[in-house]
Amino acid sequence: MSLTAVFAVTAMAQTSMETALDLTEGENSYEVGEANTPAYWKYTAEKDILLLISGNSSTTITVTDEAPDGTQTTMYGAQMAYPQKAYIAYEGHTLYISVQSYSGTSVGFTASFDADASFGGSSQDAPMTIVTDGSSMVYGDVYSNSSSYSYATYTADSDGVLVLTATGYVSYTVEGGASGSFEYTNGAYEASLTVRSGQTYNITFSGYGAFVLTAEMTHPTEGSFEMPFEMQEGDNTVPASHGEYWYTYTNTKTGYGVISSDNTLNGGSIKVYNSASNVQNGQVYAQVEGGYNLRFEMPSVGTTYYICITKVESSTDDETFTFTAEDYQPGDQESNPIVIEQLPATGISTEAVGGTRYYAVDIPEGESKFLNVTATSTIANDATTVAVYPNGNQYSATTGNSSVRVLVNGGQRYMIRWVSQESEPITFDVTLEDIAQGEVITNPLQAVSGTNTIEGSGTRYYTYTATLSGILTVTGTPAMTVTFPRGTGQYDGNYQSSQVGTAFSIDVTEGTTYLIRIDGAADGDTFELSEREYQQGESSDNPIIVEGNSYTIGDNSSNLWLKYTVKTDGILEIDASTITYNYGSDMIYYGMATTGTPIMTSMIRYTSGSSVFYTEIPVTAGEEYFVNVKFSTSLEGTTIYFNEREPEAGETLSNPLILNNGEGVRVSYNASRTNPVWCKASIAEAGTITLTATECNYISGNWYSSIEDAQNDNNAGYISFMPEYDESYVIQSYKADIDIPAAGDYYFKITQATDNGLAYVILTLTGNTTSGIGSVEAENGQLITVSGNNVNVTADNATVNIYTVSGAAIVSEKVSGNASFSLDKGIYIVKINNTVKKVIVK
Repeated sequence: MSLTAVFAVTAMAQTSMETALDLTEGENSYEVGEANTPAYWKYTAEKDILLLISGNSSTTITVTDEAPDGTQTTMYGAQMAYPQKAYIAYEGHTLYISVQSYSGTSVGFTASFDADASFGGSSQDAPMTIVTDGSSMVYGDVYSNSSSYSYATYTADSDGVLVLTATGYVSYTVEGGASGSFEYTNGAYEASLTVRSGQTYNITFSGYGAFVLTAEMTHPTEGSFEMPFEMQEGDNTVPASHGEYWYTYTNTKTGYGVISSDNTLNGGSIKVYNSASNVQNGQVYAQVEGGYNLRFEMPSVGTTYYICITKVESSTDDETFTFTAEDYQPGDQESNPIVIEQLPATGISTEAVGGTRYYAVDIPEGESKFLNVTATSTIANDATTVAVYPNGNQYSATTGNSSVRVLVNGGQRYMIRWVSQESEPITFDVTLEDIAQGEVITNPLQAVSGTNTIEGSGTRYYTYTATLSGILTVTGTPAMTVTFPRGTGQYDGNYQSSQVGTAFSIDVTEGTTYLIRIDGAADGDTFELSEREYQQGESSDNPIIVEGNSYTIGDNSSNLWLKYTVKTDGILEIDASTITYNYGSDMIYYGMATTGTPIMTSMIRYTSGSSVFYTEIPVTAGEEYFVNVKFSTSLEGTTIYFNEREPEAGETLSNPLILNNGEGVRVSYNASRTNPVWCKASIAEAGTITLTATECNYISGNWYSSIEDAQNDNNAGYISFMPEYDESYVIQSYKADIDIPAAGDYYFKITQATDNGLAYVILTLTGNTTSGIGSVEAENGQLITVSGNNVNVTADNATVNIYTVSGAAIVSEKVSGNASFSLDKGIYIVKINNTVKKVIVK
């Protein structure tokens, strides 16, 4: 319908209810003074009518309903296709529409009316009749966003499918019939109900707030998914022609649904789905092939099941099958299993076709045994399973397809669960079997040096006491897998071993007893057990001495020990980055060569792109370092490099980065606990200093009040860096305040610095330092500072030249990162590439 505006659209809109402009059909707009300022419109209904309002993504619209007695209530309306919403204007009521924009000063909306819409159904005693002419019906509570019920009724004038379309998510229940939820499809929520001529259907809707409903009566082919047959208890008919036929059944009690017939389905199948959405998703609830015999559980009342019968071959006449809704019987539920009273038990039948059956067996008091459950009928479907588990603990089940063998404890009850996908009942036996030595880890066989013969198939356990310290090797068949458990517990794990072909090896210590587990063995197989002493390079007691600055790995990479002696003070780089890191147990370690068992650390360095075997260590001449390679695969021909170099500023405590008031220094993103970045500040007096980190995702570290404490990691103070946010709540920096107790030199150890992609973090100290000399910012991110008698330079692969004022060159050096130059008092010219700056050393 069309309404005539009473006032001009834009000229008279106001900013309060009292001065609200009359709403008009179509565009309504207004210019407010500033963002977030509301403008108001109003509409007084002469009769009940549906008002449709559309805003935009930056607009907030609030509708207030004022009753004739002046009572005002917020109306939430019903969501239509975004951004439109529907509101009910009741006769004699006034709707006030408040509109504001958070991103500008122009506010507005589009309004339209639907005079043909109907609304009601708030009471079960007065349901609203569903109409199928395409007009809108508003159900639910327009004054709330909370859960609410609404009620509808429909009397069919023909057989067919009633298609309901809602503007929001809704669930439904048909009195005495189906229940379910509207499914989202094609931009709307839909539900389809099969209806029969002359029958009345009372429907309860459940949803949040209000929704708009439209309905259409359709007449698809009977027996299709769109209009399935209603499956009845008793006899049901399947048409003679080949094809796909759909049925529905809504259960009124829990138990099992049983489909049975003497007819066959050669090449055909029956599939059961427990919701319409699972039909669309292809999630089959139960199925059988080749026949009509199927049993499926119905655990909840009111579920609508969709049954698809596929006939590949036509029959002479229509065929009949019987459907029965059975109560739960013993064996149908875990809580009520069929108890197997005596073992051995043979020829047990599941009786039913398909479905799940539960049995219980009580193991006699005494020793542990093996419980065997074995199908004696043919298991034709790989999806059929049998599981055995302690009563009440199905998550620890041992599962098989046609049989299972489980270690069980005396005096306990165990459950047997068959999940059948067979077209015939399953017949099976249950027996107990004594445990032979070697079948369980707590009763292993004694292995001997030389040849050992395996009796029986499956997993076997052995024990062996090492007669020397060195390498123990077990060599078996290609089908065997050998592991060496650390203990008999479930979570004890295994010793690290290496494999070359069919040989599995571990390091052993003389006099220590080891467990051996062999999987994949067959009865009569043999394995060889051998020991040998360590050769050079196979232990830390007899490592290979690295004479030069590299070592190329030979045929031993399973447990290779190298030792390197540092030649000069500085930084030692151990580089094995040509060896691929595979995120497994294979690893390369390093550590200082000390007496006793060395403390070894992983050489993994994590970078933004990958992880490599590489480390940098501050070292002193004469120190010795181990490298231990533990790889299960061959690394023959790969090289590990040992490079020594001068430390850059910050890499060692003796050559720290100097922090002066307001000066920024670059901290490497590779800072770690094993490779920290060291900084030093000379503080003039007691008070609070602030450390600020920029270009940073995270930073942490400690501070020390003396070099001795820093050397020994004593009396460390944690640097509590806290994030600083901008107006959009984006982290701009990290700051930490530190209370300095007295004047002196303080040391800062940065143990983690995650960068923003620049490969460094900028760290700045603000506080009273003693140098009093500010920084000089050169071009291209280059930095020149003076601290004491040091000129500090930060540059990126640039040539640094320093001259006296008389022009004498005293420094000419390539700098990449941070560098410090000790100079006498005086005035100097610092040139970085083409940038020239003057500095004063006091």
